[in-house]
Amino acid sequence: MKFIADRLLLFGATGDLAKRMLLPSLCALDADDLIDPKLEIVGTARSDFDDQGFRNFAREALEKFLPPERRGSVATFLNRLSYQSLDATQIEGFEQLAAKVGTPERGLAIFLSTAPSLFDVKGTPVARIHPGVEILATAIDNFKNGDALRERPSWIMISAALLLIWSMAIALHRQVHIDVFDTVFGVLQVGLVLIAYAVVNLSSWYLDTSAPLSLGVMYFTVARLYYGIAHGWLADSQVNGIMARPAGTRLLAVLALRLDGATAAERRRLKGELDRLVARSTLGPGRISRLIEDPGLVQDVFTGTMLVYWLAEDPELDWRGDASRIEEALRRARPKQHWDRRLVCARHAALLSWKSTEEWNAAAASTILAALTATLTPSPETPR
Repeated sequence: MKFIADRLLLFGATGDLAKRMLLPSLCALDADDLIDPKLEIVGTARSDFDDQGFRNFAREALEKFLPPERRGSVATFLNRLSYQSLDATQIEGFEQLAAKVGTPERGLAIFLSTAPSLFDVKGTPVARIHPGVEILATAIDNFKNGDALRERPSWIMISAALLLIWSMAIALHRQVHIDVFDTVFGVLQVGLVLIAYAVVNLSSWYLDTSAPLSLGVMYFTVARLYYGIAHGWLADSQVNGIMARPAGTRLLAVLALRLDGATAAERRRLKGELDRLVARSTLGPGRISRLIEDPGLVQDVFTGTMLVYWLAEDPELDWRGDASRIEEALRRARPKQHWDRRLVCARHAALLSWKSTEEWNAAAASTILAALTATLTPSPETPR
């Protein structure tokens, strides 16, 4: 099928492609008499030119990019040119462009060299007149050229979601500090978003990360609530009623523990073992695994020291048997790491009477400090 046009419409006529290649090539074809003498060339772009302004632009391009020996027909070629400015994102300017092109006698050829922002993302005026046409055309072009996005099997993201959840569950089970837990969760979530963004922009894959992101957030929320409730229960289960009493008498017994030369991982394991043993006790002891939160000298002194305490109305409570059970279980917990020789334990108990909150605080602090001091400077009588 042969097609002959007497109008050539150039979209993007003032762009770099037109300046460097299109206009010089057309001028060279004209010099070799390979263009129909009746062909008129209409340029259009956002640049605000009239006919003469566009011809001056074309002349500068030809003088710069066309070899001197091919410039013999520049004047003839420039007479073919006319111009109509147009914003391709606005429908209003197309009527003036249609008037500029006129009615071709034999046919109209169109060459498009438009900005990348007009492709795929930003619709042109055609989308307003014929909704869906551009989307369909883009889809056909993408499939034809292998640019269509292909969704990966759903099991990949489901596996990623399960991996994220199990990672957080293992972290909780291994007693990872809550600040580390929060940081790891945040890094994993940001990592999923970055992976999805990179895959979409650098490949033809599409990864739906909604499953791991949403399931991860839900599990994180539940885990954080559980941690807050469990942490408060272990640390304060027996103390909650003290402040409500104007006066009273209670037995306060404290077991202080420290693992000599413990690494951060060993301290987490010790905390996990201690939590398990405290939860199994029938006497309802409490547990404090981190005495000082803020970093500094005091935290350095008490790093790794943990407390188990019993608070009871009955002064004859067999807390010593409970403490012995906990100590023995901890010494047997890690034989390869020699916890039996490295574990330092100290006990102290007192029958506290108070008539005000201040008296209670002072008496409790004295008992706790006595146990802590014994772990740092153990005497021969101190249970080891």
